[in-house]
Parts: sequence; C-alpha cells; structure tokens
Amino acid sequence: MASQEYSVKITKLSPEMGGCYIAEVEELPGCIADGETPQEALNNVDEAINLWIEVQQKSGRSVPAPKVYENKKEYNGKISLRTLNA
Repeated sequence: MASQEYSVKITKLSPEMGGCYIAEVEELPGCIADGETPQEALNNVDEAINLWIEVQQKSGRSVPAPKVYENKKEYNGKISLRTLNA
C-alpha cells in the first residue's frame, strides 16, 4: 500500500459537511480521498496516491519522497502530564 509510505492525515467532517472522513497526504499537495469510515478513507487514498504519482510522472514532474523520521527518540509514544498540588 502506498499510503503506508506517506504521511496521511484523517479528519472527520461535521454532520453539516457530510460526516464522512477525509484522508489527506501531507507530502502530495491536493492528494485527498474520502470514505464513510477512517479505514475506507485510508483505502481510497491509497489509490489516489498511485494516481497522483502516475500523473506527475507522465507530466515529467518530480514526486516528493515520503517524510523520513530519522530521530526516533523524538516520537517515543510517551505522554508527560504535570499537575499542581492543591
């Protein structure tokens, strides 16, 4: 799946805007897809990524590389919370 290589941001739209989920690829401007569930949006954006790249290559334009997070210590999954004693 191409979406596993690129940074994908999934957002839920408000009910007034349709209530679906939007998947946006941060590195590929304008590359978005939607779906009724987050997983469906992710599946749909995978096809959008492949088409986006295909169009860029056929047009002779460059394709941005996926972001690489070299400093893994920066994102360790821990959350720190400080509280005040009352």
